Amino acid sequence: MPSVSLKCELADLLEMLDLRPGHRLLEINPQDAAGVVEFGRFVDPSGAVVSLPAGKLGSAPAVRYDRLVAWSAPSSLPGEWVAHVAPGGLAVVPVLLAPLAMAEAVARIRLDPDGRPEVTDLSTTPLFTRAAPGEPPERFVDGAVLRPDGRWWWISAEWLHGRDHGVAVDLLDLLLHRPRRRPSPIGAGRDTAHLVGYLLARRPDGMLTAGLGDLPAGIGCALPGSLAVLAGDSLVSGGTPEALDGLLDWITEWRSAGRPALTDLWPRLTPRRDTWELEFGMPELPTQVPSPFA
Repeated sequence: MPSVSLKCELADLLEMLDLRPGHRLLEINPQDAAGVVEFGRFVDPSGAVVSLPAGKLGSAPAVRYDRLVAWSAPSSLPGEWVAHVAPGGLAVVPVLLAPLAMAEAVARIRLDPDGRPEVTDLSTTPLFTRAAPGEPPERFVDGAVLRPDGRWWWISAEWLHGRDHGVAVDLLDLLLHRPRRRPSPIGAGRDTAHLVGYLLARRPDGMLTAGLGDLPAGIGCALPGSLAVLAGDSLVSGGTPEALDGLLDWITEWRSAGRPALTDLWPRLTPRRDTWELEFGMPELPTQVPSPFA
């Protein structure tokens, strides 16, 4: 199963966990972050920290924990993780907002008195907060090209998953060789981050994430023969105009909805067999923007 990793500042992680003396903490997959945090000093003298790989968890825990932290996680929250947290306890885990590269967030989850998990906080995605990494992300990238300047360009879109690598590379070529670049219609910064969170929650047909060299990782629309990406303070497009029109329609929809951020939506965990799927309630829209695939 595809998995995601915890990307969070230490101070933010500790605040989300709200660790106190006497708490029992279960740390999952500590080998992915060995020695990063000494949690014991926050729960001593009467608390305890137990570190286990995910595969060592039992389905019927003898002890339920006040807190759980996972350094990496499958795309869905495993039910056995929830079973290891006491009612009223907290879990901080990475979550996948959409099956796309870099579409990750950090969720703070509280168990209600009946042991049902509820998302109480959801961090914003790292998209648009930093420049694209030196190499393409490890997961969900459908096509990547290393430019002569030593910078990677990559693309990730659901409709490209499972297709031949060359299909995605051909789309990238539209930006590499015949790009049209203009200022972003919403600029860079908070509004762009809010738009990213909204689109990742809504998951419209044709949505992509992309890295374009030294620009910040971006979000946009990809259609056969057409590509448009919002990256930092730039809007880059190539090929026929359909993808650009689709992306601009999404921006209009977001504005009509009141410019909601990811945290303004209604995240919920829905049981699916032995896992919990992250889903979102969306605001009512005054008009419905058609899919660019229609």
